[in-house]
Amino acid sequence: MSTKQKLGEAGTVSILVTMIMLMVISLIVVGFAQVARRNQREALDRQLASQAYYAAESGVNDVLTAIHNGHFVQPTDTTCTGSGSVLTKNATTPEIKPDLHQTGGQTDVGYTCLVVSLQTKSVVKTIKSLNLIRTAHLKLDKSTSLTFNWKGLSGDRNATSALCPSAGVTPNNFLSSDDWGASGCEFGALRVDLFDAQANGGSSDPETMSSHTAALYLMPSNSVTSTVNYGHASVLKANCTGGSCTATLTNGASQDYYVRISGIYQPPGQVTISSTNGAVFSEAQMSIDSTGRAQDELRRIQALVDLSGDNSVPGYAVQSGKGICKRFIILGNGYVAGNTTAGATDTDIPTELCSSGG
Repeated sequence: MSTKQKLGEAGTVSILVTMIMLMVISLIVVGFAQVARRNQREALDRQLASQAYYAAESGVNDVLTAIHNGHFVQPTDTTCTGSGSVLTKNATTPEIKPDLHQTGGQTDVGYTCLVVSLQTKSVVKTIKSLNLIRTAHLKLDKSTSLTFNWKGLSGDRNATSALCPSAGVTPNNFLSSDDWGASGCEFGALRVDLFDAQANGGSSDPETMSSHTAALYLMPSNSVTSTVNYGHASVLKANCTGGSCTATLTNGASQDYYVRISGIYQPPGQVTISSTNGAVFSEAQMSIDSTGRAQDELRRIQALVDLSGDNSVPGYAVQSGKGICKRFIILGNGYVAGNTTAGATDTDIPTELCSSGG
C-alpha cells in the first residue's frame, strides 16, 4: 500500500469523526434549545394564567361596583353567546360589559364572559369564629326541606365521627369545651335557629312566631335523626363521614325560611345550605361567573356574594371576665311573678341592689 493511499484513508477517517462530532454537538444544542423554549413557554403561560385570573376577578369587581353604585339590573340572558357577554356597561342601560384591551386588532387581556344570577343551587356561609352568628333569608322556587353540611376543623377528608362523644347517641347534656376538645373529635356541633316564615303567614304575634321557630342542635354522629319539631329545641344527629357532617331536616317543607347559624365547640368553617329536591334559592346570594382571557390562556372563577351585605351577628351583647350586675327599673304598676292580684303596686316588686362583689 502506497503512502498516498494511507494519507487518503487517514483524511477520510478524520472527516467521519468530525461529522459525527458535529451531529452529536448539534443534537445537544437542539436539546438545550428545546428545554430553553419549553421553560420560556411555561414562564409565559404562568404569567398569562395570572393575567387571565386577574381579568376574571375584575369582572367580579365590576359587578360589585355596579351593585354598590345602584347600576345593576338582572340580565335576561344567562349565556355568553353572541357578543360574549350578557351585560352592557353604560349609564342608560345600567349593566356591565367586558372591558377588553386591544393590541394590534386582537384581544390582549380582559374578561370575555360574565354571567350573573340572583338564583343559586345552594347558599354558603363562612363561620371562622365561635363568636360569630350568620343569618340568611332563604326564599325558594318550590317547597323543600333543607340540608346543612359543614366540614371538620383539620380539613381531613377521611375524618369521621368515631372519636366524637355524641357518636351513636343523642346527648342529654352538653360537654364542656375542654372535654369535647380532649376527645379528639374533628367536628364541632352546629346550632341552627330555623323560622318557617311561610307557615307563620306574616303574623307578628310572639306566640305564633314561636310556634313556627325551632332551635336545633346538630351533633356529630354516625347516623341521622333530623325531624324538626317547631316550637321546641331539639338535639339532632348529623352523619359525619368523609371529612364533613350532613344533616337533612325533615318534617315539613317550606318556600320561605329564616335561619341563624352558629358553631359549638369548634368553628364550622364553611356551611353549605341546600335543598332536598333541587329547589333554587333566590335573593339570598348572587352567583357571579367570570371568565378571563390573556391571549390563549383562559381562567374561570365563580363567586357567591351575600345580597344583604355582611350579615355576621356577634354571639353576645356583653362580654366580661367577672360577674355582671343587672338592675331593672319597672315604671308604673307591676306584679310579682305569680301574683295576679289586680292593683298590685310597685312595692310588691322586691328590690335587690347589686352586692359590692358584683
